[in-house]
Amino acid sequence: MTIAAVRTDVMPQVWLGCLACYNDGKLVGEWYNADIADGITAKRLHAACGITTDEAGYVSGEEIYGPHEEMWVMDHELPIEGECSPSTAGKWGALFGELMPWEYDAFRAYVRTGLGSVDGDGLPDLAEFQEGYAGEWSSFDDYAEHLWDEMGYDDEIPEHLRPYIDMSRWSSDLEFDYSVENASNGAVHVFRSL
Repeated sequence: MTIAAVRTDVMPQVWLGCLACYNDGKLVGEWYNADIADGITAKRLHAACGITTDEAGYVSGEEIYGPHEEMWVMDHELPIEGECSPSTAGKWGALFGELMPWEYDAFRAYVRTGLGSVDGDGLPDLAEFQEGYAGEWSSFDDYAEHLWDEMGYDDEIPEHLRPYIDMSRWSSDLEFDYSVENASNGAVHVFRSL
């Protein structure tokens, strides 16, 4: 069995399929970037699979009831569960299009956390993601140490008391104010709870 990893630095892909073909027992579809999924026509989808359709959407030489005009996303690399419409895939693709490729993995992790608000279509608020993202770290403890240094706490604590500071406990307490999700490379993404 081969397990394929999803590339996290490229636009998510969706497998767009023809529902009429699927209902007739044929798996006809193609992988597309999510950001163009809602713009793919049935004619273009069938042509990509080597199938010609007439102007009404009927497949040449087949007697299947009705035209082949309805499509559905049957598989995808989006951070959502289950199938979706091409329109929904296109909206997710547009969101990813507003991000830099290096942010894709963090955005997927953010969606998994359930943090932030969503719009009427169930899409997360990108501004909240960008405001709450505290970066990718090898561990939350590394982030906590960085924050400790950045806040200048060592400068405020007398030298003779510094050995008594338990960084692991401080980090553990601090983590209650954050969400931590695994990154695809073994590190973690840290998000501030806003």
